[in-house]
Amino acid sequence: MKLLEFNIDEKKLEIKRNFFGKECVFVDTKLVSKKIALFGTSHNVEIDGKKYELKYTIKDTWKNLTGKPTFQINSEGTLLSEHYIKNSSFLTIQFILGFIIIYCIYLIVMMIIESAKNGFTYNAY
Repeated sequence: MKLLEFNIDEKKLEIKRNFFGKECVFVDTKLVSKKIALFGTSHNVEIDGKKYELKYTIKDTWKNLTGKPTFQINSEGTLLSEHYIKNSSFLTIQFILGFIIIYCIYLIVMMIIESAKNGFTYNAY
């Protein structure tokens, strides 16, 4: 799903993310950065010899469950622009999915710890 599209120095910059948090940054359809991002990340890209940092942040985190997801574009420590992401239903589902996955991992780890306490034996009775 396309999160954002805009132009920097006459180059088309596009940010896409799939449902599981894999985020890709394209400059003129060429992949320049790829990361996993559920709750925030940053991408460092170079366009025409100039370095940019694209930072995904969530402002007012608990307001309306996901807050206001934004991409901040910085160059040499200076904030150039800030773009709000409008597809909040997609991000809300992704946010909830992230918590469910973390909870499931927690349950599995706790089951392993309990099994270790019992010597990894299974009582069939």
